[in-house]
Amino acid sequence: MTNKIEIEDLKKSDDQTRIKGRFTGLLIFYIVITVIGGTYATGWNIGEFNTPSQALKRFFKTTYYNRYNETISNETLTNLWSLANGLMPLGGAFGGLVTGISVEKFGHIKSMLLINILVLINTVLFVISKPIKSYETLIIGRVLTGFISGFFCGVCPLYLSEIPPLNLRGFTGTINALAMCIGNLVTNIVGLPILLGTDTLWPYLLALIVVPAIVHFVGLPFCEESPKYLYINKNNPIEARKGNFCLL
Repeated sequence: MTNKIEIEDLKKSDDQTRIKGRFTGLLIFYIVITVIGGTYATGWNIGEFNTPSQALKRFFKTTYYNRYNETISNETLTNLWSLANGLMPLGGAFGGLVTGISVEKFGHIKSMLLINILVLINTVLFVISKPIKSYETLIIGRVLTGFISGFFCGVCPLYLSEIPPLNLRGFTGTINALAMCIGNLVTNIVGLPILLGTDTLWPYLLALIVVPAIVHFVGLPFCEESPKYLYINKNNPIEARKGNFCLL
C-alpha cells in the first residue's frame, strides 16, 4: 500500500522538473567516464591500424618469411591485410546485436565493465603477437576490437541519452560523437612513424587501448544506473527517482 502511494506521488511530481535540468558534478563525471572508456576508445580502435600500416605490413612479411622461408606474395599480403581490417566490421555487427541483450540483463554499468574484460584480453593478443611472431593473433584481436567497438557504439549512446534531462540530451549526444572523433584523431597522430608507428613500437601503440579500459574500471563503480533503466527494467520507481542525480 505504501509503495503504491509513493508511486502515485512520483507521478504527480512537477513535470517541468523532469524536462528541464542543469549540469551537476555527478552528471559531468558520469559523462566523462562513459565517453573516455567507451566512445573515445571506439574512435581509437577504428584508427589504430591506419598510420602504422606500413610497420604492420612489414611484420606480416617478416613473420611469413620466418615461418615458410619464402617471401610473401603481394596477393597473399593483401589478402591477410584485408582480412585483418575487414573482420572488424563483422565483429562490430555482433557487438551491436549483443548490446540490447546485455543491457536488459545486466544494466549499462555492469555491461560496460564486463566488455572491458574483453579489452584486456584484446590488449594481450596485440602485445604478444610480435614476441610469438604471429599475425593470426592480430587478426583475432581485430575481430575482438570490432566486437568491443560495436558494443560501445550501442551502450554508450544509450546510457548518455537516459541519464540527463530532456533539455541536455542534445549535448550528450554531441559529446558522444565528438569523443569518438577525438579518439580517432589521437590514434592517427600517435601512430605516426615519428612516434609509435615504428617496427619496434607498434605493439605499445596497440596496447594503449588499455588506458581507457582502466578509466572505466576505476570510474564506473561510482556511476549510477539510468533512471529509465531502474524504472522500466527493474520496476523500481523509488530508486529511479533517487537516481535522478542530474536534476538535483
